[in-house]
Amino acid sequence: MVLHNILKRDHAYLIVVFLSIIAGDFTRKLHDPRLKRNLSAAIGFLIAVLFCGWEMSHLMISTCVGTLIIKTLQTGFMPRIVFGFSFLYRLFFCLLTYGSAWRNENTLANGIQLIAMIKMISVAYEIAEHRKSRSVHSNGIPNGNSVLNDPSNHKSLHLLEEPSTSDIVCYMYCFLGLSTGPFFRYRTYHDMLHMPKHVSDSIPVMGMILSRLPIFIVLVMLSTALGDYFPSEYMKSDNFYEDSLIYRFCYVIPIGFVGMSRYGVVWFLSEFSFTAAGLGVYPEAKKSQPGRGPSIFSENDQIWSMKENPKPVKYDCEAITNIYIVEGFTSETYGKTFRYWNCTVQWWLAHYIYASRILSGKHALLKWIAVGVVSAVWHGFRAGYYFAFVGMVYITFAEKLLLSEVTCGLTGFSKNVADVLHYFLFKVIGIGSFMTMFVLSSYEDILRYLTSVYFGIYSIATLSILLAAASSVLSKRKANFVAKVKPE
Repeated sequence: MVLHNILKRDHAYLIVVFLSIIAGDFTRKLHDPRLKRNLSAAIGFLIAVLFCGWEMSHLMISTCVGTLIIKTLQTGFMPRIVFGFSFLYRLFFCLLTYGSAWRNENTLANGIQLIAMIKMISVAYEIAEHRKSRSVHSNGIPNGNSVLNDPSNHKSLHLLEEPSTSDIVCYMYCFLGLSTGPFFRYRTYHDMLHMPKHVSDSIPVMGMILSRLPIFIVLVMLSTALGDYFPSEYMKSDNFYEDSLIYRFCYVIPIGFVGMSRYGVVWFLSEFSFTAAGLGVYPEAKKSQPGRGPSIFSENDQIWSMKENPKPVKYDCEAITNIYIVEGFTSETYGKTFRYWNCTVQWWLAHYIYASRILSGKHALLKWIAVGVVSAVWHGFRAGYYFAFVGMVYITFAEKLLLSEVTCGLTGFSKNVADVLHYFLFKVIGIGSFMTMFVLSSYEDILRYLTSVYFGIYSIATLSILLAAASSVLSKRKANFVAKVKPE
């Protein structure tokens, strides 16, 4: 029996992550890497079959073709070819959504394909870097053709050995985060499989989970209460547009809280399953970062010592922390809020898009536009993704100009008023509008709403850019005038 025929998709996500917590605690206690690898992949395969039906074939096709490219091609272009194939297959999958006979929107196939694409690209680049490093060591001659324009703050642990075909397939099918994320690199997965018994037994799993449980409970209550009082479907009704302009303009505020809370609930549960399995758990001394893993390491770092450390070791799960909800809610600006959102995927975007050789030397704004476009296309072809992600770049750019050219020169009461207005319009309305674009999704619903509020946050961002430009011109004229009248 295929469960997607009797369960709603949101319920399916919750069931999968709850089961993953139980399965993760079991697999952590297995100390045979091969057994742990095979069982984790078998559970993932079972989830794909039960919750996707025949659509699990998409994961099979993308995994098999991607792995075949990796193992067949030994050239430096291999990861780019994998990138191209994975991205094109993702586009093909999204196109199927528009034919109701080809896609069942109630399955978890879309979430699985989202994660599968970035995992396949990541493992291709990791293997390419390993081959490059091995070639350098064997020849003794540095190779200047780096796979990535890799700044020091993006460098991550390299592979100790090249994964076999079965290793890659099992990594792709690993049940942890299969349809929800967080994203994790192959090296992070490898470190979980080879975690020694004395380490897995000493990880305070329950303590790690309980430390974040109060925030999780608040998110559940917030998303449930606000979701009942401010249903997103109401924005698509005719009655909504009979309400006042101020009500329509501010309705995005609860939508933003509900959206962030619901994503937070799913990601928290996924993080709990990762922690239970020991995936992404490293010593605190390694100063792990989301997606990247340890930031302090030596070449060919084994991470785990086979001998038990006589001193107690503190561990954290920062490598797979996908959301810092408190920091996100309390950050002062629109741009900073997103630094704490979907953090593991942000690392992937920074590493493989922003820092790519193709964009090397390009203006930062162009790089951010590329990141926004790739994020939107990665999610699919719905208009809401483009209004959200490309719009996010535009709004962040406007906010930075406003803060650097206008509000920075204010003092006293005017400064306080400007700060309050900025926080409300950019932070509160801006984040709410981002989530609203996701909720409305279709071009018709989005355009209907935006025209009813005079394009809301996008008009505010445009006016901010014009205000910043005018302020910059006036400042330069003032500086020139002062320079002319200044006595010799």
